[in-house]
Amino acid sequence: MSGNEIERIYSEIISIKDVISRDGTPSDIVAYEAIAAKSLILSTASYFEKVVRELLIKHAESIFNSTALISFLDKQALYRKYHTLFDWDRTNINKFIRLFGNEFYDFMEPRLTDEKMINAIKEFMFIGQIRNELVHNNFSEYSIEITSEDIKRKFDMALPLMPFLVRSLVEFEQAKLQAPASND
Repeated sequence: MSGNEIERIYSEIISIKDVISRDGTPSDIVAYEAIAAKSLILSTASYFEKVVRELLIKHAESIFNSTALISFLDKQALYRKYHTLFDWDRTNINKFIRLFGNEFYDFMEPRLTDEKMINAIKEFMFIGQIRNELVHNNFSEYSIEITSEDIKRKFDMALPLMPFLVRSLVEFEQAKLQAPASND
């Protein structure tokens, strides 16, 4: 979950931008930055989609010893449905957290008050929201008012959310195992 693919893409964007800055016109730089920013948004959103899907599958594998159930989860709940897991018009991940049930939501609520995590979530949601705007509002005509440098910064700020989610799922399951059985 290091984001090395994004680091590589961003380095390539900066290298090409340096060449254009040196050899191109100001309008070449503006045109390139517009395309680069869109590309980087799609790349970072795609990266997060892959990581979230993988972390959910790995978590399910750690709990269930059923390749059939894992396959069902991947094909019916996750494949091409990632963007339905979040409410992209918000700056929180409450919809996603609630998909795990009220007990998990209650477990997570106090954990989501840390300023670093609030910012990570906000930037993660921003990336997903802009991605949706790009792909659903004519990518070629849609204009985003953010640079590739800003997008990379937002990606870096959002990145800690991924290991946080993994840790939280594991800790929740461990707490459930250690809790005394209910006599309901």
